[in-house]
Amino acid sequence: MLGAGVSLTSRELGLVLKDPNILISSQIGMAVNRRFHTFSGGLKQGMAKPKTDEYIELKLHARYKDNIERYVRVVRGLPLHETPKQQQARVQLLERQLLDPITSATAAIRLEALGKDGVDSLRKGLAANEEEVRFYSAEALAYLDQTEAAPLLGKLARDVPAFRAYALAALSAMDDYAGYEALRDLLSATSAETRYGAFRALWAMNSHDMLVRGENLGDQFSYHVLQTSGPPMIHVTRSYRPELVLFGADQRLRNPLSIEAGGEIMINTLDENRVTVSRFSINEPDQKRVVSTKIDEVVRAIVELGGTYPDVVQALQAAKSGGALTSRFEVDALPKGGRTYYRKPAEEPPDEEESANAQGEIVVGNPLPDLFSRRGYDEKDKAPKKKAADDDGSDDEKADDKPEKRQPIRSFLGKMVSRED
Repeated sequence: MLGAGVSLTSRELGLVLKDPNILISSQIGMAVNRRFHTFSGGLKQGMAKPKTDEYIELKLHARYKDNIERYVRVVRGLPLHETPKQQQARVQLLERQLLDPITSATAAIRLEALGKDGVDSLRKGLAANEEEVRFYSAEALAYLDQTEAAPLLGKLARDVPAFRAYALAALSAMDDYAGYEALRDLLSATSAETRYGAFRALWAMNSHDMLVRGENLGDQFSYHVLQTSGPPMIHVTRSYRPELVLFGADQRLRNPLSIEAGGEIMINTLDENRVTVSRFSINEPDQKRVVSTKIDEVVRAIVELGGTYPDVVQALQAAKSGGALTSRFEVDALPKGGRTYYRKPAEEPPDEEESANAQGEIVVGNPLPDLFSRRGYDEKDKAPKKKAADDDGSDDEKADDKPEKRQPIRSFLGKMVSRED
């Protein structure tokens, strides 16, 4: 479909047995329902329903709505049946595996599958010396809605690029104010992807929250103006949904300027503190709005004159290219998965050509949460790999000083605009 599309019908989720067996199918259904359930009309309902001897229908638990693959991994880690003594022995084994960085990721998932019975062991992982162990423990505790996970996940999201996407998604899954507070603090971080990742996580946590709710501007796009203390930044999307986010409410354009917003709208300097936003259309009377240089007012004027989302994006890009926009301008600054994590600090990270399996170096194997998937992208559109030092946000402020590189992107309406690399 040109411009991509969104399915309004959910696909079924389920488990398929390799060897059909009605008894095993029933046992799996009971195991899932002991661990995961919801309430409908005041009645407790399990999330699994054995349909045949080889297929178990599985409903998605709300806590994993933005990380479906993790939900399936947790379900697959459920024990079918075991005595209290067997469970105690297994928990002790998983606890030892959790404290070993090599097996920590798998052990955390299996302890998460135990629910409240795995919490005490995961809390021990928070005090481990190895950062990996602390991360996997905190991530699992967040999906179990344990308050103590939030501060560590917030710190890791800010400081460790390899864990960022997973930490933000885990915080978003929490039904706890500590998770909300950690995400809110990250809106003022230095790294662009940390800030936008925190925004998207907050929006997924509660899209009606006053901090991130925003508005549907002109029935064109979702528009959000955030009161943040970090450096001013503007973020636009080209996938997922049409969305414009201003990090900092008092951002302004710098005069003099003369830029276009689509084929019919022009923005020109009027005086030091004001601009005119004019629309010239064939067989229609000219229209004009006089507003301040405040970006919020300019965006609203463009939409008021009939401008579209691509028109607004084009105007912001032109302003950035011409030096009239001093704020950072980012397109789809999404936290990335599959990054390299260095277990032992070094003066310089290894070259990209070096094996990711070298001693002290791993690639985080967790599935990338659906919250940060790059929907609608072609393979050729994906950003090139960077070294870890470039991804941690420490050099983000230097990006505006690099020579301009431009490449085309496709907007939601198929119109071609350009972006800064």
